Amino acid sequence: MASAGSQFLPKEVEVSRSLEKLKQEPITTDGMQDSILGPIYTLLLAVPPGDDDLLHWFCAKAKQVVVEAATFLLRLYAYTDNPRVEVWKTKLTGVLHGCCGCTQGFADAKITSRETCPISLITMSLH
Repeated sequence: MASAGSQFLPKEVEVSRSLEKLKQEPITTDGMQDSILGPIYTLLLAVPPGDDDLLHWFCAKAKQVVVEAATFLLRLYAYTDNPRVEVWKTKLTGVLHGCCGCTQGFADAKITSRETCPISLITMSLH
């Protein structure tokens, strides 16, 4: 089985560039589009289990683009009654229950995401 860190993910380069641009030039809810959010979500949910059969989104076993995508998508917690968000929450729960490093990284990501994302993004829609 390929390690989560060695497999190429969908639109990995595009997502990495998009996340970097969002850090440098944050946008408000009005500027957030599915064309930005969709590839980030798709990449994160495409991450395969690692050699230990666990998902890694926030620890050293995850690619940097995965850590950044997972951190960016923490704002999905603001949504209710959305099937795609429920899929993400289920996977996130598995990540946090499976890896202590991801649990620590998740705690750190909650702090860093406040620094790199305007609060107005929390009201964006995910279709």
